[in-house]
Amino acid sequence: MSISFSDLMVALKQALKSGQIGQPVSVRFRLVAPSEFIPPAINELMQLISNYLPGFEASQANGGRFRLQSHPSGLQTNVLILSNHGPSVSLTWVPATQQPTSLKLLVIGNHGVIRLEEEVEPNWQIPTGESPEIDWYHRFVSTGEQSQPVPFPGGKSGQAPQNGPN
Repeated sequence: MSISFSDLMVALKQALKSGQIGQPVSVRFRLVAPSEFIPPAINELMQLISNYLPGFEASQANGGRFRLQSHPSGLQTNVLILSNHGPSVSLTWVPATQQPTSLKLLVIGNHGVIRLEEEVEPNWQIPTGESPEIDWYHRFVSTGEQSQPVPFPGGKSGQAPQNGPN
């Protein structure tokens, strides 16, 4: 069965808003998709995380840090995000043209689990109505691999910069 990316995001929003899993503790996201779809998908998911997960609000994001690791082949990238006030988040993306586009999402809460694991509809698109407040994908990849976790950027009211690092 295939599902649209938008439908997955709606299902996740509803589950988080309802509190059916309690307080989120950990989020794991894995995306296999053509390269051009990865940045908007990462930005959309991070926008959802910052809107619905405690500890990722703009006022608290200043207390977090992240670390990026890429496989030497460039075929897989992982970002581990740790918030001082919320769940840990692991984002993994695999640019692929030979594999079917798929999405795996696991949200672990203190009272339950949300698991979405589907092939995504062929020729899927990320809605492009609004540009993201923060270009998270660019922020992640522009830091490269660091020996220490990178702090979430600070700015006015704890806001991250619009397009990557300062």
